[in-house]
Amino acid sequence: MIAPPHAPQAYLTDERALLSSLMQDVQHNIHFNSIAAVLRAYGVQVPPHLGGNCVYHTLRLRALVQQHLPQADCQILAAHDGLHRALCVHLKGVGYILETAAMMPTKAQAIPSQGTTVSGIAFPIAGRNPVAQALFHQDASGQIILTSAWTGPKGRSQRAHSFNLKDTDRDAAHLLSCKDYVRAVARADKALIFRCFVQGFGFLVYFRKLGEAHSRFLTSARATSEKVSDIGENNAALTAFLQTTGLSLAALEASINAAQDCLNLPELCGCGRHSNHDF
Repeated sequence: MIAPPHAPQAYLTDERALLSSLMQDVQHNIHFNSIAAVLRAYGVQVPPHLGGNCVYHTLRLRALVQQHLPQADCQILAAHDGLHRALCVHLKGVGYILETAAMMPTKAQAIPSQGTTVSGIAFPIAGRNPVAQALFHQDASGQIILTSAWTGPKGRSQRAHSFNLKDTDRDAAHLLSCKDYVRAVARADKALIFRCFVQGFGFLVYFRKLGEAHSRFLTSARATSEKVSDIGENNAALTAFLQTTGLSLAALEASINAAQDCLNLPELCGCGRHSNHDF
């Protein structure tokens, strides 16, 4: 069971603070790992501590919220493109949006009234510096738009996900074993991504762009990635990343190769070759 970073009792009179604490716990303690997501969908036994995709995150976060706030009404929201999930929590007549995988807001945001926008700070993720702004907006149709903006070496960048409060996903768990879904997400991201929080280094990212043969590593202190082969295993940040995940570099490379092989399989709905590689 995940241990909240703060004692829940301290926040029983402040639901937003408790929701923020639980959301941060998932962000920091459950790795975002699309490599694991692909392999799980193809039948590989992946240890839970290696994390998973946005669906995996949202299900774990919902379980935490229900554990500490059993009176809360929790609904999983599906993005309009079908590729992302977030959690909507209603407490005492107030709705909150919690997101742990893409935008990385530092606090749960109360859903604004129609036609208004609220802003908040997002955690700095590798390649997104300075700290991004996460914006939550509800237009007249009831649509919620989560926008993250940051400034990098190529200027200002922005990413957005749109949700509708009425478009809830009652069966999100089935996506964990859905090959079509994990393949679509990886192709939309154009990469296989493993991001984890490492004490002293922040959020570190190990990834491989689809179609490339080499993996890359990105720290929150850098705006550009480096080839893992050029870094070496003695790099302090990479060493800390491997220690945090409990993987050797060879095991990590084997897993990303296996996930890439899965993505290269022919389009087969519901069936296909299972990789024989385990983490």
